[in-house]
Amino acid sequence: KNNNQNFLRCVYSPGKKTAVSLCKYYKGLYVPSDWREILNDEKVKLVFISSPADTHAEYAIDCIKAGKNVYIEKPPVISEIQLILLKESMIKNPKCKVFLGFNRSSSSTFTELEKFVLNESGFITANFNMLVNASKVSKNMLDTDFAILDHLCHFTDLILRLVTLDKAFPCVITPEAIPVNISTFRISFSIVFADKSHVSFNYTEIPDFLQGMDEVIELSKGNLIAKLSNFQKLQIELPGIKVNKKNLHRHDGEKIHIEKAFISTIDNIGRGESIEHIEATSKLYLNLMEAMNKMTPTEVC
Repeated sequence: KNNNQNFLRCVYSPGKKTAVSLCKYYKGLYVPSDWREILNDEKVKLVFISSPADTHAEYAIDCIKAGKNVYIEKPPVISEIQLILLKESMIKNPKCKVFLGFNRSSSSTFTELEKFVLNESGFITANFNMLVNASKVSKNMLDTDFAILDHLCHFTDLILRLVTLDKAFPCVITPEAIPVNISTFRISFSIVFADKSHVSFNYTEIPDFLQGMDEVIELSKGNLIAKLSNFQKLQIELPGIKVNKKNLHRHDGEKIHIEKAFISTIDNIGRGESIEHIEATSKLYLNLMEAMNKMTPTEVC
């Protein structure tokens, strides 16, 4: 932050007290009574959308139509119709940059892993395991709270960056039946991609899980064997090469991810996410939701 310049212009929330408090804390200039005032403010260059999940696309589309860059918290869309409308708005307004809240792709440990994986030939075999503190929402993948989808979006984004879009589709999602357990909630599935990469994913909610969240990625590709724990510790083995990297704290990339969007907008450098990546990651998690609800294998083209 430059002490001589306020970069936050305004904050809107239906709960005005929250907006006023946030605006004051970050030294914003005003709190609009109607969010559409933001669309008409020529000095607003980037809109950060952190509303309920089912409204993300609605706000983003209107902002893009008004010529604003947008940072959309996950998930960016919750239906195929929203995805189509978001794509249309991006095509008609190519100068507007769209950033997604998949911050883990900016984690220093993940970017290091990604570099090694993309440099290795062959296909990926991987296990993603996620333990989280049990939520209080209904255990239905289509629940309007979208709490589970909120976690799974990170997975669909990361795996597509590792497999790469040109090798990912068509892919097949296969849900796995999990024995009912009163104290925990679990979902499990596997995805086989077009290049024969095979990924298994296990998501478990545990009551009173003190760590809050535990994420582990175990992966092999060609001669590469790797393990990434909580975006803090990275272990890589290759013939003649061993990498052991450990940050002092968990580094899930959120701060740097948001900063990248801000700098890209203010300095007019780089680009946002491509339409192709937004479409691919959205289709993957939308079909994943459908497969888990129907408990049937689903092909994604």
